[in-house]
Amino acid sequence: MDCFILVFLLLLAGIRLDWLKFHIFVPIYSMVFKFFPFSIIIMSISTVITDVDGLLFPYDSKEQLAKQMLKDGTKNKLSLYYHGARTYMALKNVKKFHNAGDERLAALWSTESYKRFDKVIRGVDIDYIEKFGRKCAKDISIEACEAFENLHAKGYELYAISGGITELTTAAFRKAGIRKYFNGIVANKILEDPGTGAKVHSLSKSISIPEDKLSVIDLSPNETAAIGHDYYDIALLKNVAMPICKVGGKVDPKAFSIAKKKGYVIEKFEELSEIFK
Repeated sequence: MDCFILVFLLLLAGIRLDWLKFHIFVPIYSMVFKFFPFSIIIMSISTVITDVDGLLFPYDSKEQLAKQMLKDGTKNKLSLYYHGARTYMALKNVKKFHNAGDERLAALWSTESYKRFDKVIRGVDIDYIEKFGRKCAKDISIEACEAFENLHAKGYELYAISGGITELTTAAFRKAGIRKYFNGIVANKILEDPGTGAKVHSLSKSISIPEDKLSVIDLSPNETAAIGHDYYDIALLKNVAMPICKVGGKVDPKAFSIAKKKGYVIEKFEELSEIFK
């Protein structure tokens, strides 16, 4: 009420509201956010989520697995080529419809790509996939390992949320020595073939479209930062308090735009130490 009285008295004195706006309110607002641009947000962040494929791994781990299977002769080559090509065509449609702004069809084709990938890995020994995951550990950079060790030491809860394979990612993190820093790894679990128990039947498809990353764990968006870069990270980046886009590899323009507007764009994992001081 006192503020209204003050404005009324100033108006009586002949001082216009636009003068107040540009000479009083805007300078105060600018001064506050000049010295405290993200400090309030950072103080409230308790959880940091990171994507894995194309970010910690410099490639799509499912695609690399299929290539390794072909090289090792794990399955019939004709079958691998056929189902691999069908998966690739589905993923091309995801990109096509996403770029055209048709997110409904992009999501439908994304789900279809996972169904087709099931046939790529069906019948493969689970041990083979875990062994391949351990091989991928060497591709996680020392800088990334140190960055997440540092975040863990500062008390942040860390989660890896990926559209990849849980067992593959977990094996890679353990081999790289960073599994202990993460509160959880959420991806698509292997569903065993009921007839053998040691071979793959399919994937759980817990994360097959971007929106799935919002529901796989119980988090408070207002207390969460997320690091991503591609189509599958868009919904997560859009809904957390602090979106971070890491550039350097394949980056979706929408993911980049979201992070640039309300968060951070980084080139190296070392930059996280500057954000989370």
